Amino acid sequence: MKLIDVLGEKLFTELMDWEEQQGDMVAIGYTPSSDGNPNGLTARALDESNAVKAELTVYGENAVGPWLKAAQAQHEEWDRQLAEQGITPDQYGVGCASCPKESMFQ
Repeated sequence: MKLIDVLGEKLFTELMDWEEQQGDMVAIGYTPSSDGNPNGLTARALDESNAVKAELTVYGENAVGPWLKAAQAQHEEWDRQLAEQGITPDQYGVGCASCPKESMFQ
């Protein structure tokens, strides 16, 4: 499952453009929208102290829950692989983690 399929091409492009505008010194976190809409996805740009710099909520064509679960599972697997190498998740860009052949975004 890919995020572009969950949101639809137009909203996916809007979200990717928004993320690019946030700059390189932020992390992007995804959560379900707080209004309970199953198709709502909230993206937050977080600075180095995890303070929210900006936030965007989009409502896609399909429920976001399954994609969020798959993305979380992938991140947990990367964390596991890095931990086996003695590397903590905050040591960005260090170590090797095997990435899936296909992006979970598009």
